[in-house]
Amino acid sequence: MKTFTFLVMLLLCLVLSATSMVIKREDQPDIAVPIATVDSIYFTDQAAGEVTHLQFVPAHADPGCPVEVAVQLLDAIGNPVLNTTPVHFSFVNMPPSGTNINHEVYTINDTLTVRSVYGMAIVSLNCGTESGVVWLSASVDLEDDTVSETCNYVIHATNVDNVSIQYGNDVTNAGSGCWSLPIGAMCTNDAGVPATYGTAVWFSIPDQEIDWCSVIPESYIGNPNVYGDSLPGMAYTRLCYDGAHSLEDVTVRIQVGDFDEAFMVELPLIQPQLDAVPIPGHLDWTEGSDWDYVEGEIQIHVSDGQGNPVHYAIVSLTSTHGEFVEPDVQYQVPGEDWSVIHTNTDGYTRGRIRFYEYECPPVDPPPNEVPVDLTIWLNGTDVTDQTTIILLNYNEPE
Repeated sequence: MKTFTFLVMLLLCLVLSATSMVIKREDQPDIAVPIATVDSIYFTDQAAGEVTHLQFVPAHADPGCPVEVAVQLLDAIGNPVLNTTPVHFSFVNMPPSGTNINHEVYTINDTLTVRSVYGMAIVSLNCGTESGVVWLSASVDLEDDTVSETCNYVIHATNVDNVSIQYGNDVTNAGSGCWSLPIGAMCTNDAGVPATYGTAVWFSIPDQEIDWCSVIPESYIGNPNVYGDSLPGMAYTRLCYDGAHSLEDVTVRIQVGDFDEAFMVELPLIQPQLDAVPIPGHLDWTEGSDWDYVEGEIQIHVSDGQGNPVHYAIVSLTSTHGEFVEPDVQYQVPGEDWSVIHTNTDGYTRGRIRFYEYECPPVDPPPNEVPVDLTIWLNGTDVTDQTTIILLNYNEPE
């Protein structure tokens, strides 16, 4: 009985199948399969709101990531759009130097178009010679609209191997006798790639006994300088110092990642003032004297634009007559001759000069008068001062 029932049901299925078949006649037109429309694009290596972090490979002559960037084209119900579709890739921001798409697109003005295969379009993102942030766009042009999506990548230098300190004379008056000096630390890896934006950099003055100089310790790569400008790989900070210590060297320690090194900074002398006075103003061979020579001094004071006396400023002296002789030991500069001297903690120094009688010989009638011009240079600057000593000889010729 069961076998009979099964055969009846099988026969019924065959009849129903036969009656439902559609026989296409030769003159019957093809029925077009609808083409799916791109409704959305997404980057397959990023979830919504995430950032992909890439690393340079500094061992290569041409540092490169590279990374394969793939986008999926979806229709309105989330299925892949299988028909071949042109997809346009471009940069939203100006990428770090050398960063490119397929070694073809390097700037925001260029676009690379590739065709999707089974709903997927793939390009290569290659790192250049700078770290930074890359915003990448993928878009598809529709008949009356454009579908697009963006993602971002942070390109990191692998580490910081080299740091150089940079500063100039662009100093501002901080008041109370202090000056503010902008300084910068350029940080790169062994391939010369600037360190990543946002990398923390720490500045310090290691000499704990220095109380006349301080530095703002916290900084980071890419922060703005005093003018609001920034540079790849550069971290800026400010050094404040007492103007009395201008022209002195101070040690600045820079720490970033595993890098830890100290650098010497020569503190600029701002708006220097140089004042020279002969002591006495004239040197005399008095009547009846038989001196072979007479000696005098030139007192010099060095200060900055806020009136701070400058410690240990070095000055050089020249004269139209005479010779410079040994000054007081407190003013002597080791290894230099007697015409080169330095100031004390009050900003003063004194040079000593000797004149022989043959430079101002007796005349008839006496006295003979010889003016001596002296020029004083502040070393390391173009600042000079001039003064004059008068030689007088009251002797009569023999």
